[in-house]
Amino acid sequence: MIEIAETTLTTRDGARLAARWLSPPDPGPTVVLHPATAAPARFYAPFAEWLARHARARVLLYDYRDCGLSIRPGRASASMSDWLALDQGAALDAPARAAGEGPLDVVGHSLGGLGLMFHAAAPRVRRLVAVASGPAWRRRHPLRMAPQIAAFWFLVGPATSRLLGHVPRRITGFGADVPREAFAQWKRWCAQPHFHRVDWGGALPRPDLGAFSGELRIVAAEDDGMIPPATARRLADLYPAATPRLALLTRAAAGGLVIGHDGMFRASRGALWPAIWGA
Repeated sequence: MIEIAETTLTTRDGARLAARWLSPPDPGPTVVLHPATAAPARFYAPFAEWLARHARARVLLYDYRDCGLSIRPGRASASMSDWLALDQGAALDAPARAAGEGPLDVVGHSLGGLGLMFHAAAPRVRRLVAVASGPAWRRRHPLRMAPQIAAFWFLVGPATSRLLGHVPRRITGFGADVPREAFAQWKRWCAQPHFHRVDWGGALPRPDLGAFSGELRIVAAEDDGMIPPATARRLADLYPAATPRLALLTRAAAGGLVIGHDGMFRASRGALWPAIWGA
């Protein structure tokens, strides 16, 4: 039986994040799951429950500030830096304390795999399982997506963020609206071939690129147009001290179903979960 315990995480700047522990009897590794941009923790619940049952992992799920159960009063104002450095950092600190001397692993989806070099507990991490994660650059998307990408970055995104103060979730397809501050920073990062490097030492702390020296499991989906496999492979450049291993998810392994950028976490694609975890 999986024990579920609600908790609250507090970041260095005082933000409070809603979180949930899933604990099996006699747990093995401790795992934190960092979400994709504006993705709610509930989206990952089926996968987290599978990890708890099949990998005997004690799993921490949480919502970024201004997302899911961590929504704050007033207009959402979170930035990508807030989510990447502050929220992910706080969410890693709690499992690092809980793990003690035991194994500590991170599962990061998209944005969730791009922040470990900013986190104080990075040297404690045994494995980073980075799913559909990599330094996105708008010129690296498939050509068939060029009109859609251009419309998002230069028409619909800027217009809605100016008018509404956010990009609505019905446009992004995410679980929460993307605040104006997060959209502007995200757009800037995706205009650079090295993604968030443009903000190192400014809006982001200076990273410790050698802090994480464990296994970097790069999990890419063959039909992901947002982070194609070639972009996912470039994630290794951000973790030069790690040992990279690539796992490619195929539609055939998913029973012929589309995987895309987030389908691998849906219960209907649960056949992919052993290949994602890979341990």
